[in-house]
Amino acid sequence: MKFDIMKKVLLFAMMCAFGLFGTVNAQEQDADYIICERFDNYEVGDKVAEKGADYWTTWTKAEGGKEDGEIVDFAGSKCVYFAPGCDQVILLGGYSSGAYEIEFDIYVPDGKSAYYNILHDFNGGSSVWAMQNYLHLSDNGTTQKPAAGHGTVHAGGIGVADLASVYDAWMHLRFVIDIDNDYAEFFCTMPEAEEASIVKWQWSKDSYDEITSPNRKLDAMNFYPPLASSAFYIDNLTLKSISGETVTSVAMDEKVEAGAMLNDLSSVEMTIENTGTSIVDYTAWVDYGASEDGYKVSIINYDGNVSDSTIALGLSGLTEPTVVEVGAMYPASAYANSVAGTKITHVSYMFLEVEENGGIGIVEGSDVVFRVYKQGYNGQPGECLAEKAVPYGTIKPGEFLVAKLDEPVVLTGFNVWVTVSVLHPVSTQSDPQAPLVFDGMFNKKAPYGDVIRIGNGSFYFASDLFGQSYGNTHIRMTCSGNPVLGGWAELEKCDGIIPVGKSATMKINLKTYGLEAGKTYEAKLMVGVNNIEEMFEIPLALRVWGENVEEILNNAYNIYPNPTTGMVTVEGENINYVAVYNSVGQLVKVVKTQDNIVDMSAYDNGVYFFNVVDNAGQNSVQRVVVAK
Repeated sequence: MKFDIMKKVLLFAMMCAFGLFGTVNAQEQDADYIICERFDNYEVGDKVAEKGADYWTTWTKAEGGKEDGEIVDFAGSKCVYFAPGCDQVILLGGYSSGAYEIEFDIYVPDGKSAYYNILHDFNGGSSVWAMQNYLHLSDNGTTQKPAAGHGTVHAGGIGVADLASVYDAWMHLRFVIDIDNDYAEFFCTMPEAEEASIVKWQWSKDSYDEITSPNRKLDAMNFYPPLASSAFYIDNLTLKSISGETVTSVAMDEKVEAGAMLNDLSSVEMTIENTGTSIVDYTAWVDYGASEDGYKVSIINYDGNVSDSTIALGLSGLTEPTVVEVGAMYPASAYANSVAGTKITHVSYMFLEVEENGGIGIVEGSDVVFRVYKQGYNGQPGECLAEKAVPYGTIKPGEFLVAKLDEPVVLTGFNVWVTVSVLHPVSTQSDPQAPLVFDGMFNKKAPYGDVIRIGNGSFYFASDLFGQSYGNTHIRMTCSGNPVLGGWAELEKCDGIIPVGKSATMKINLKTYGLEAGKTYEAKLMVGVNNIEEMFEIPLALRVWGENVEEILNNAYNIYPNPTTGMVTVEGENINYVAVYNSVGQLVKVVKTQDNIVDMSAYDNGVYFFNVVDNAGQNSVQRVVVAK
């Protein structure tokens, strides 16, 4: 089965140039460019982000201030000058597929130095750096030192290249970034010299050699004088698409069928193939469906009871009130066996009072916002399914704050994220703020029991943020309804990335404990692909066999020879087809033949199960041994 979608990258690029980011202050816009900044039509003294297009900003989004670069007349041509204190950002569109080229000129005066980076994700201090380049500076990852004539490049690793640098002359820099093929290359043209390749690297790695697949985007660039003695100019900054049209196309099985013995573990596989020209992100889960309404109430949580171990923490180094979101992620394995098909009706979180100031660690008067997210891509949440704001005045420290969702969320089998968002005040030693509450059971922390993000960045773990674990977030969800039977099929890996021309195999683990022999259980394998709006629904069926599979035959069919060296005859009337499974329950072939002959000569020695289905849809199973 093949699904296709065409994305007109060049058309989109033109839309970005002329509309998406606003007007470029009468700047010349070439149709081939997404961004084209020559700076000629600015006025000398203009602040770039204040007067320019919407894609210009600063690190703290303080347009027009000290961070904002200034237009100057340099040797008869206008360009941007970055003095100490500048921290300029240009938004590049946040592309997650396609191929792009970035070019600009840079000039470093004698005795000065410069720095810029490309960002996978722009989110202030929580940004993800794709590459970094110091000019006339050496850098070991933490410390910068003057190094006249040299420049350190971090790209897919620390100090991967030494960029020869010159003073008092323009250098031309060019980047080719092929997101679909996970490749990037940096080129430099020195005065009166030919272009030279500086470094090639894997684009999905950050500047320190960490895989950052959730943030492989081409999101932004940052220009920053790192030292008090640093200063530089840039000109002729462009961004364009070089991939033309990109196609998102995948091929996958139309259905998944398996058989398994009662009270056993087995697995079955399904393959997704990337048949397009664009990198593919996929997400998947087993959907068990919704239950009928009922009065059974269950609380799903990781956190322990409130005790002396419960601890409230806060963030330091915030220069202004900042939105912080904490919570937990519950994979299907955490709830499907107990509450599959039920509805999340309430979410709760507990605040503690800070002894030093008597506060609860959030900006006074600000709402507490609870959210429930659906499963997304690359280990991050997807669609927000429910959101509920609770007024500040309803908070009682030491008690769970409960939010009733306006629209309950049905738990059908996806990984569900439950979070609470607060406005974190500026925190100092004399006025500490601690809105983040954990159970203190660091030795019993669940793998996803302490997720956190700052601003609108990516979620990660609070234990990574603080450098140690403080246990699980004190957050809970309440579910209501009569559960459906779930948990008998689980994906070993629920999301991933498929490069162009490659395939991914999804392994579905099957558990038949507590199921009924002779019965077929059905669900849907839901598969989402980036750039394709609708989810793909793949029927999933599990046939459960008894301890002695011959007992369910009822002598309806005679299968011989058994054992066999190759050809097997299925003798009986009204046979529609024969489905053959291997010993671990994987479907290996389906035979529909008038002579009822099944050829097993191409299969390895071992035990197989013949599921014979008649014209009325009735089936029976018999064990067949292949022994050549």
